[in-house]
Amino acid sequence: MIISRSVPIRSNELGLIGVCDMVEFVPSSGGVKLAGREGLFQPVPVEYKRGIPKEGNCDEAQVCAQAMCLEEMLSTTIETGYLYYAQQRRRTAVTFTEELRQMVRQAAAEMRQYYLREYTPRMKPKKACKSCSMVDICLPFAQDAGNSVNAYISDHLQEGT
Repeated sequence: MIISRSVPIRSNELGLIGVCDMVEFVPSSGGVKLAGREGLFQPVPVEYKRGIPKEGNCDEAQVCAQAMCLEEMLSTTIETGYLYYAQQRRRTAVTFTEELRQMVRQAAAEMRQYYLREYTPRMKPKKACKSCSMVDICLPFAQDAGNSVNAYISDHLQEGT
């Protein structure tokens, strides 16, 4: 097995780019050829999470989106991936059903529409926002209570002193 970490991925069809925490390339007769390697390998995305499984299926959708990007990039089909939850210290297998794939397609289309309209949906910041890798881009606390940009900047400048 070959393990690759921080693997850049993209899908032109979905309009997504990202980075897989890890992709395992498992020897398989029906896999893909890798440069400089003998044989064929089946890619399997693995997403690492700090805590425990969340309600809903957002984590499953994330690893499915990663698989769909890898499928497009490598011209293959990926049926399963994994979520690793650090607090539980174990993996959970995720089967990429058509229903989950459709959820990813709909979410990607919705995000694309927001982007084209130059619209940022309002959201309610959560405790988890502070530990998210996207917090610097998302700026979830910038929208709090309709604060003006000046108020936001002033508040955050005062926090640093």
